[in-house]
Amino acid sequence: MKILHLTPWWPASDYDSAGRFVYDQVEALRAAGHQCEVEIVNGDTWTGVVGGLLSGTHWAISGGPMVQRALEWGPDVIHAHVTWPCGWMGAKISERIRAPLVVSEYLVPFGSCMKTSMHEKRVREALRQAMLVTACGPSLARDMEPYVSFRPTLVWEVSPIVADVFYKARANRMAKPGMLLAAGRLSQRKNFALAIDVLSYLPDHTLTIVGYGE
Repeated sequence: MKILHLTPWWPASDYDSAGRFVYDQVEALRAAGHQCEVEIVNGDTWTGVVGGLLSGTHWAISGGPMVQRALEWGPDVIHAHVTWPCGWMGAKISERIRAPLVVSEYLVPFGSCMKTSMHEKRVREALRQAMLVTACGPSLARDMEPYVSFRPTLVWEVSPIVADVFYKARANRMAKPGMLLAAGRLSQRKNFALAIDVLSYLPDHTLTIVGYGE
């Protein structure tokens, strides 16, 4: 199967952790025998794309070259990582080449991606075009429900990569009673401050925060 991945995040030579979970998903699919192409949509400066992308990716600010490459390659499935801007771009490509679109959402709260009415309109367009929408947790799925009420395609799932880490930890008995772990990019959006505040109510617990970032 030929799968086109659209993502705003991708590991770079000067920021290897950016989008690492997307990279791992792509490599797992390739190992399973699928052909994968990756397009960086709206490459944010924090991803470090100017420092040198890993091989097998493209980066385009405008959508024209991206759509053209998709037309030439002819993917069987388009997988957009986050609804805006990737899902919207994926919807445009899906319309042109008649390939199914899958949208995976990770941003919490969901409304944070809709800063203007134009953003909200394009988010709705993306979700309307999607064959399947996945959210990385039940609370995010609830936030998205009003936007996908027209079709029963919204499901929530735990990231298989994150789940694998915890399953291995449990199998190796690394986890101990009272040990709390918070993992993610170190930014205000992740709200690790809430986990620290909660710790004051759990005097017999310890908290370990793991991640890179600001």
